This record gives sequence, structure tokens and C-alpha cells, in this order.
Amino acid sequence: MIADDEGWVTIPLLDVLTRQRVWDEWEAKQEPFAAVLLGEVMALPDEVKWQVLHRGCDPDPEEEAGDCYWFDIARIRTVGQVMDWWLHLSEKSWFGSTDWESLIRRHVLPQVEREPVR
Repeated sequence: MIADDEGWVTIPLLDVLTRQRVWDEWEAKQEPFAAVLLGEVMALPDEVKWQVLHRGCDPDPEEEAGDCYWFDIARIRTVGQVMDWWLHLSEKSWFGSTDWESLIRRHVLPQVEREPVR
């Protein structure tokens, strides 16, 4: 587990925006209710992956912000914090081009502090 203030969650925003643009352009060319070729869909870019990086393992720690969207790992320690970030990120136009749900399953759920539902 990465200690608070020792790492962050990050995603390359340029990759996210490129993926979204490619999908938007492809969708704009589709006729309503028309058949879609599976090969065309499979050739489109996958969701961009969020990464959890330790400060000491980040390949470019001096570029914390750069072209990436990032936040400190301490901000998603509890279920409430995860839900708050989920709601915050869902307002971003590019959020659907990311693998946020996968990040939650891979890195957060196994370590999150469980809070009783009230």
C-alpha cells in the first residue's frame, strides 16, 4: 500500500482526449440503427488506464502535473472518498474514456477502509 503523500493516481489526459475524439468522430459517421462491423469497433482505441504511482517509482516524478490529470492517493482511502471522487470525475466530459471502474477494482477495493452504511 502506498502511504499518504507518497504517491498519486494519474492518467495521461492527452491520451484520454485523443481516444474520445476518435470515438466521437466514428460515432458521428454512423447511421442511426445501422449495423456496425465488429472489426471497426475493435479497431477503436481502448479506454485509457488510470495508474497508481509511488513517488519513488514514478518514471518522471518532476512532471506531476504535466499533461496528466492526477490527485494524491490519500484522497481515495475510504468508500466515501471514492464515491466523492467518482461523482467529481463523472462531471468531466472525458471520464467515459477512462478505465476508472477497473482502477477501483484493481487498487482501491482491496485496500479501502470499510465504513458501515448508515
